[in-house]
Amino acid sequence: MGYNLLDFRENIWLHMASILMSLLVLSKEYTRVGIVDPAYHDFASTEPKRKTTTGVRPVSGTFLIEKKTKVWKICDPLQTTKNYAIIQKSVESVEGVFNVGGELQYETVDLFKQKDGSSCGIWCIAVLEMLVSGATWSDNIYRLQPYLRIGYLHKVIGLLTAPE
Repeated sequence: MGYNLLDFRENIWLHMASILMSLLVLSKEYTRVGIVDPAYHDFASTEPKRKTTTGVRPVSGTFLIEKKTKVWKICDPLQTTKNYAIIQKSVESVEGVFNVGGELQYETVDLFKQKDGSSCGIWCIAVLEMLVSGATWSDNIYRLQPYLRIGYLHKVIGLLTAPE
């Protein structure tokens, strides 16, 4: 898995290992961040899904759940209607296990639009962190993409080498 982290150094797609490790970093830095691994969808019944989500706070790479306001913020770096429909369908498949109760509202995160074909992972991670931390978007952030990649690589290495 470690060699997959090298994809932070280049302008290429991030492997799932890099994204999950970045989410682990965010879950250590922010108490509001949790992870639902894509393997979650392999469970057929609700009970194993509920057990899986009980131990994590409700966040994944593509959505943020605001439990108090019952708003699900979904993010697609390409800002396409098709991708938002896929993300919403995926989120709806896990909606019942988070016990938020009542109707949920979906809100698309349209702060930015990915400008290349390889940076979707880094933007999902960065925008998630911005949402959780309350930071605001500026178009100048596009120029920081290489630094975001190195910054997250540094954080992941720190997590991996930290004493338990």
